[in-house]
Amino acid sequence: MRHTPWKKSRSYGDNYGGASEHREEDNIRARLHSFHRPGAFEDVPIIRVDNPSRDWFHPLNAEQVRFALKALPPDDHDDVTHVWLRRGDSPHRGHLNCAAEAIWGSGVTLVTLYPVRRSLVRDHGVRKPSQYYQRLYQQYGAHLHRRGRNWQTIWTLPEVRKFYIQEALYSSVAYHSAYVWRAGRCNSAKAKEERVEDWLFRKRSLAEDVYQDLFA
Repeated sequence: MRHTPWKKSRSYGDNYGGASEHREEDNIRARLHSFHRPGAFEDVPIIRVDNPSRDWFHPLNAEQVRFALKALPPDDHDDVTHVWLRRGDSPHRGHLNCAAEAIWGSGVTLVTLYPVRRSLVRDHGVRKPSQYYQRLYQQYGAHLHRRGRNWQTIWTLPEVRKFYIQEALYSSVAYHSAYVWRAGRCNSAKAKEERVEDWLFRKRSLAEDVYQDLFA
């Protein structure tokens, strides 16, 4: 995970909803320290929105993210203090499911959502996505094909938005849900991952309802 310091002299975006390896660990810590524990009376999540570059866009805006989170039971989203709609491509390039990441510490739980290209084409590099990811992409109607040496998926805007609600936003929240957290205290990491998958399966119909409420 990489962190580019937010410079006040540049118009990278705005905050919504609140008051205005060792190296990798240091970067995570630095990123968390750029977000402060919300005050007792602040509305959470606090959402920071960067202005993406010309060729990129956020499939969900700040209010749509807030709506999708509030549609979950409180026990599932109350721990999420900040959401960052960040500028630039994900540092974990290749798979669209790396469109989000979640980190936490010092009273802050941060979900970061990365933008997608306006072309709606995702380049996966020379290695073909695994069967797991191929099935995941097909589930959302994305088309996988090879162009030259690289593999690409081609999406539509509705597909990307559905993917972001369920596989980016809700998947990040899943690890902090009461349902998963209670199991994670006493079970193995594998059992916790299975619990996350079960949680996401249970939320699939809700994610579809949220999409319909926002975009139908």
